[in-house]
Amino acid sequence: MSKLLIVGFLGGIPAGLLGLGGGVLFIPLMVYVAKLKMKEITGVSSMAVAIVATVGSIRYISEGYGLEAFIPYLIAGGILGAIAGNQINKGLDNSSLKKIFSIVLLATAIRMNFIVQGSGIASDNMLIYIVIGFVSGILAGLLGLGGGVVRIPALLIFAGVPSLVAQGASLITSVPTAVAAAYPKVINSPIKIKQGLMLGGGGSLGVLIGSEIAFTLGDSSLKTIFSVFLFIVSIRMFFEKD
Repeated sequence: MSKLLIVGFLGGIPAGLLGLGGGVLFIPLMVYVAKLKMKEITGVSSMAVAIVATVGSIRYISEGYGLEAFIPYLIAGGILGAIAGNQINKGLDNSSLKKIFSIVLLATAIRMNFIVQGSGIASDNMLIYIVIGFVSGILAGLLGLGGGVVRIPALLIFAGVPSLVAQGASLITSVPTAVAAAYPKVINSPIKIKQGLMLGGGGSLGVLIGSEIAFTLGDSSLKTIFSVFLFIVSIRMFFEKD
């Protein structure tokens, strides 16, 4: 269990820095460090994401980020997507989940390098936010992520919001989305609940440190860190053998 505290702390730092729920690093670290199977840990990751995202959200809100009117629409779509993602997860094996996870991260990393701040073309279209939430929610239920790897780039591209605004909104949305993804997977497993609490506890400290770093960096720096980080993780995960 002590390994999960360390994994949580390490995953929490980029969560606060990049506005993620932490799952993007929780998953590979639990696979490589804690030696757990991905199929077994998506629910644990989602539970930890809910805890870490709650702490991160409070910190971002204290800085004035995460109070946007479109957030309820992201949440509604996210919960529906998480339910759908959980159903898809049941039909996939460990190897398939790892391949999907790595491809999602690689595509996001590449896309982040070519993102130009949007013009807000969809800022008044609430359906767009529901769709963004839904797609990110599927990843939450399927892979144990908070959904920020989709949500943040989509908000940058389609809503034209600054990175820190997108990150604050993403963290808040991650909380109910991750709860919806985690609940059916951990509710009947005391061991997974304990693992989730340990992971989330370590992540809560890391997210505070990461968020402090985020508030001192510009949008450009954040995008670069985000894309390079996801690229490295995706390559490692794709070629990792069970």
